[in-house]
Amino acid sequence: MAKPITTIRKKELSNEEKRKQNLSEIEQALADNKEAILEGIECMKKLHESGALELFNALISRKEQVLENIVKEAKKEPNLKTLKNLSGLIMLFGSFDIEKVQMMSAKVNNGIKEAMDHRNTKSTSLFQLLTALKDPDINRAVTMLMKFLKGMGKS
Repeated sequence: MAKPITTIRKKELSNEEKRKQNLSEIEQALADNKEAILEGIECMKKLHESGALELFNALISRKEQVLENIVKEAKKEPNLKTLKNLSGLIMLFGSFDIEKVQMMSAKVNNGIKEAMDHRNTKSTSLFQLLTALKDPDINRAVTMLMKFLKGMGKS
């Protein structure tokens, strides 16, 4: 009768076998990701040529000093105000309805274009101004401006 197995030994790979297995995995990863690796090499080449790679290496090697200097500069009074204003500005932009802002921006751009096309015209009399209100485009713009001012006044 056979003896029962009491211990299980895992097959241990020699250093040479581990090295061969690792190289095989790396080779497979290189083959599977050829395009990405070539693009990465091209990107690194451009960073090197521009000097940015050297700058990044210097920043990383002295990260404690760099962070210390950034914190020192951020603590200065004018920079504190700038950072507070920047965070407030970011919060303000976050509250905008982008679609409405884009629509209004397009309308403002059209208005500026019209104004630039007719900037050498004579001054407008009061009668011409009242007559212009009959033009649907002008009437719509004046109405929109009045609604804007009313909404701004309510806030």
